[in-house]
Amino acid sequence: MPMQLNTISIQYFETPLGMVKCGLNGGPVYCETSGPFTHENGISIRTKTENYSFEWMSFKLPLTADYSRCVTASCGWVWRIIKHTQAAEPIEIFCSLKKKRNTIVEFDSACGDALDAVEAFNKDWTLHIGAEDGDTLHQRAANGDGMPERFKTELGFHNSFTKLTRFGVKTTVPQLNKGEELHMHYLMAYGPRELNNVDTWLAVDIPKRSIDNWLGIW
Repeated sequence: MPMQLNTISIQYFETPLGMVKCGLNGGPVYCETSGPFTHENGISIRTKTENYSFEWMSFKLPLTADYSRCVTASCGWVWRIIKHTQAAEPIEIFCSLKKKRNTIVEFDSACGDALDAVEAFNKDWTLHIGAEDGDTLHQRAANGDGMPERFKTELGFHNSFTKLTRFGVKTTVPQLNKGEELHMHYLMAYGPRELNNVDTWLAVDIPKRSIDNWLGIW
């Protein structure tokens, strides 16, 4: 029987379609939390459990003039995870939309180059939630860029730690060795629905390096 995971940290962002939730589930209930800490364009909270240290950062996306016209609001979350024991403990992070009551919202996959994404929409609004795809995670592992190099053989175009769910995305954090670090991010943007406009989709397709520079973290 799978172990029951407990919510360790969760953040909320209200939209016209409903509440976007981004959080982390893990094994232990007890944790120590500190912060908030200020970064160049965001804030972070640090949490320590028996086996892990987590830092999550929330921030407004660095939008460009090329695709910002139809973006009403946006938010991103970076998860920096460090393992400080060898003990095995299941961890998952997620980002999803819980639609408003009595509101009709349709969902669809919206994956693209380097992007795993879900689209939520009705006649008035479009919302996208995105994360890096398996091929991008493979490249990061090969370069030791916030992903242990040993995982490069497990990642690729058809293999990822992140999966689409019905209402968003979820990442099953692989078992890390003591001292290893893992960085993941989820991005969300919404705006008025217009025929053939893809601004919110482009807004959530931002690579890790650009986000690191935006937040001033390396």
